[in-house]
Amino acid sequence: MREIYQFMHPYLKAHYTGQRLVTATVLGEFINFSKGDPDLLAKLVNAMLNCMVDQQVKIPALTGLSNIVSCTPEQVRSHFLISNINNA
Repeated sequence: MREIYQFMHPYLKAHYTGQRLVTATVLGEFINFSKGDPDLLAKLVNAMLNCMVDQQVKIPALTGLSNIVSCTPEQVRSHFLISNINNA
């Protein structure tokens, strides 16, 4: 899957909106399947966060970031600052 990421990542900066949209959607779905590779997960999350500045791909990027729930709690905590609701 790492090879596919490396192939697709440059298309996030493509001139055509359709290319950026499809790439953000596919890479966002890869988050579901990157539990065993923390380095790839970090790259995918960073790619989705970088997509947030592009208005055309913001929604697919948010959808991709929501796939982080399929990862372990430790992986989620390593990428996002999440407060424990029970301690509030």
